[in-house]
Amino acid sequence: MSPSPRASDAPCGARLLALAILVLGTAAAGCVNMTTAAVRQGNPIDEAKLASLKPGVSTLQDVLTALGAPLEVHAHPEGRLLVWRRAARNTFRVGLDAGGWVLNFVDMTRVLSSLLGFFHLNLESIHADEDRVAILFGRDGIVRGIGVRRAVDDLPIF
Repeated sequence: MSPSPRASDAPCGARLLALAILVLGTAAAGCVNMTTAAVRQGNPIDEAKLASLKPGVSTLQDVLTALGAPLEVHAHPEGRLLVWRRAARNTFRVGLDAGGWVLNFVDMTRVLSSLLGFFHLNLESIHADEDRVAILFGRDGIVRGIGVRRAVDDLPIF
């Protein structure tokens, strides 16, 4: 009959796993923070007002009345190019500060606090895009072309 195994007889991998679980558990007792944000900049483009604009018919005044002031105005060989944008950004951020107050409270000896106090982990995921409308005007101030790009509504959420 063989003697029962002792803890010191455990394979090195098992001891490392136990140590890793202890360290991660202690780190989890630190300060964990999580933030999410959905930021939108600019005014949404009104579909009905945009649909009312027609190449070859609508004037600069019609466009400005329907959409408001553009964000950009560019010179173009045929006239002017006006651009409207609506930017969007969805952010998810999680952080771990192993020197948090919970760890200090649990660790009365302050040994773990001093060892793990430098450990900081931050993970961040950002999805950003924009809706864009570009309208080309001829030198006569009449709309020559309208370009629309929609992306904000399809932006992934975290």
